[in-house]
Amino acid sequence: YRSVLMGIGAIGVVLGHNLRWCDWPTVLSLPARVISAMVFTEGFLFLSGFGLFFSFDKDNDVKSFLAKRVNRLYLPFLLILLPFAVINLIGGFASGKSVLIDATCVPWFFGMGGYWYVALTLMLYAIYPLVHNYVFLDTKKMMLKCGILIVFLYIAIIAIQYFLPDYFSKVEIGLVKAPIFFVGMMCGY
Repeated sequence: YRSVLMGIGAIGVVLGHNLRWCDWPTVLSLPARVISAMVFTEGFLFLSGFGLFFSFDKDNDVKSFLAKRVNRLYLPFLLILLPFAVINLIGGFASGKSVLIDATCVPWFFGMGGYWYVALTLMLYAIYPLVHNYVFLDTKKMMLKCGILIVFLYIAIIAIQYFLPDYFSKVEIGLVKAPIFFVGMMCGY
């Protein structure tokens, strides 16, 4: 059912964004936006973590695992970005340098906006093999390690919010959603 749930999630995210972009009256769009923001985005991250557990646990091959993730997320992202980049370049709204920098998704990590979901997901995919091996290689202490991981993530998020509030306000949209990815991973087990 993972594919069906991802499809429902995609429809929910698109609906939530369209209600905001179309400037629907707040009374009508607020519930849909709240559901979209709290359920569908986190749902994608949860299902990603859940699915990655099975994908990586099959053979533990880091190189092929990461190659699949790049092919399934980053290359489609670049294909979707391409027409918008061309329009921005032709229209004079962006320089070639800024388009290339934005395509890396790196600016979001520095609080400079950008494609936060792709940036966050790529980072989570990149660290997943390390986290997976930390948590699941010794299953005797798996629950303790899972607990430590989630507690550490929340402590890091709270520390960033407390010590770097300006930065936190720029990356909060993705940062606070990261733990659910690892909850999905644990549920995959």
